[in-house]
Amino acid sequence: MMYNIILEESPERLLGLMMGCGSFVTAAAPAIGPTFGGIMTQYFTWRYIFICVLPVIVLASFIGYFCMSEQIINKHEKFDLLSFIAVALAFVSLIMGFSNLNQIVDDLVFVLGCFIIGIISLYYFTKRQLHIKNSLIRIEIFNHKGFTFHTLAIMFLQMTTLGYGLLLPTFVQIVLKQPATDAGVVLLPGAIVGAVFAPIGGLILDRLGAKKPIVLGLCCSFIATFCFLFFFKNLTYQSCILFYFIYSLGIGLIVGNTMTSAMSHLPKNLQADGNATLQTLMQLSGGIGTSITATILAFVQQGTNLYDGTNRGALFVLIFLMFNINIVILSQYFAFKGGKKNEF
Repeated sequence: MMYNIILEESPERLLGLMMGCGSFVTAAAPAIGPTFGGIMTQYFTWRYIFICVLPVIVLASFIGYFCMSEQIINKHEKFDLLSFIAVALAFVSLIMGFSNLNQIVDDLVFVLGCFIIGIISLYYFTKRQLHIKNSLIRIEIFNHKGFTFHTLAIMFLQMTTLGYGLLLPTFVQIVLKQPATDAGVVLLPGAIVGAVFAPIGGLILDRLGAKKPIVLGLCCSFIATFCFLFFFKNLTYQSCILFYFIYSLGIGLIVGNTMTSAMSHLPKNLQADGNATLQTLMQLSGGIGTSITATILAFVQQGTNLYDGTNRGALFVLIFLMFNINIVILSQYFAFKGGKKNEF
């Protein structure tokens, strides 16, 4: 809803900046939330997490009520329950399938069953959207190549980012022998710089277009992942922080700008569908990325001690993340190469 409001309310000359501010919110939350929660529970009780947040929610509600303009709503639109059940079943089944890949030898029927159910449900959902009047999502958004390739890039980028989020704290704690507190902090500087650079990247988009900040961000993300692989045998706690810092700087330049550029390839009447689809696929791909990362680590850890298994598993995960980055680069290339943009 936040991104829909930004798309509808923001002037075109500031759209990149406003989308960047939206990305700042979603990027800053994972960085600030655990730290805030830890402080509250350490010095007070867990109830103070909600006590402190409640006034902010009330204030935001008042500001939103007076600042957001009333939109014309089509009250005759019907909700297609079958489509909702199909897409929910598809996503749950696919996530369960990816989450249990490491058990495919012991439980082949269950894992394959999850994938089969997920694929069939997704196929049914897609076919149904093409043949009903009140579709949950208008599938024709994927006829716009620029939107499709930007969406693909965002999906693989989300898989990579959440893969790093699982890998690095585990690697720092088990392989580098750092305490749990340091393992939790290893992502914090990168998360902060990624959040800060989201609106900066949007400002660059407003002045120079989407291509330049996205390409710069891709360079940062690729270089950081390459450094993780190249210096893998000599990684230290400090180098992990530095390389992830560079990676996150790139993410801050890519995510919000890619979303803005993706929406620019859709006509106005399809942008709400495009935004909903993009946000949903980001959640799905994030879950898949986390599941695959955990599966790789768990599979390699089997039959060996925890240190050696985690160390070798981390290398395979980094190769997987580098593969994802290359897919992102190719997707962004084709997104900018093909597809005509529309005016907001």
